[in-house]
Amino acid sequence: MKSKLKTMPWDENIWKALLRAAAYIPPTVRVEALIAVIKESEREAIRRGSEIVEERDLVIAAHRKVPAAYKEVSLQILREQGINVDKYLSGKV
Repeated sequence: MKSKLKTMPWDENIWKALLRAAAYIPPTVRVEALIAVIKESEREAIRRGSEIVEERDLVIAAHRKVPAAYKEVSLQILREQGINVDKYLSGKV
């Protein structure tokens, strides 16, 4: 089901990172948050002129779309998977 939410290709490691981070969001808001992050990630990739969703797209989208109560834990999960969250949120990209 989750892969059907994608409308464009994703870097496979980034897709897995998203699913791992989403697992820490309570089920009552998980699907809505996941849909919002997927759509925003894909919009970011398109803005960059990319045909594939990459790390920076996911980080920016998660920062914008994950509910505030779960944002920091979600970003921390991405960090633990080797994603340089702070690089993309510092505006130095």
